[in-house]
Formats: sequence, structure tokens, C-alpha cells
Amino acid sequence: MQGYLVIAHQFGATEDEVREVMNLVTMTQGCTGEVAAAKACTFYGGLVQGKVDMATSFFQWCLDLAGKVK
Repeated sequence: MQGYLVIAHQFGATEDEVREVMNLVTMTQGCTGEVAAAKACTFYGGLVQGKVDMATSFFQWCLDLAGKVK
């Protein structure tokens, strides 16, 4: 899920928008969705605050994809 959150960040998604989507995940997936949503919101908060190292090769495909779509 982190890769999709990186792409969302590249396209300018706000933390409120990500939380809204995660609320939908929680509603449709129940308890399993709550865990994933909590992790996603925590990760996205760190991403917005610049605490995530975007130089790792794991995120490079996300950045490349976002650049191609823009």
C-alpha cells in the first residue's frame, strides 16, 4: 500500500483525503481494514512531514510511474 500512497502524495493528495479513503477501507474491510488504514495514515503522515526516505529503490518505481502519468 505504501507505493500507492507515494503516488497519491506525488499527485498532491492531502492527509484529509487519504484519511477519507482509509475510512472507506475500514467500512468495507472491517477489523482487517482498520489495521491497514491505521498503518497507511501513519505512513502518509510521515511522508507529508518528510520523514520517509524517498531515495530508496523501493519507492523509485512509484516516482517513475507518477512522472509518466503526469
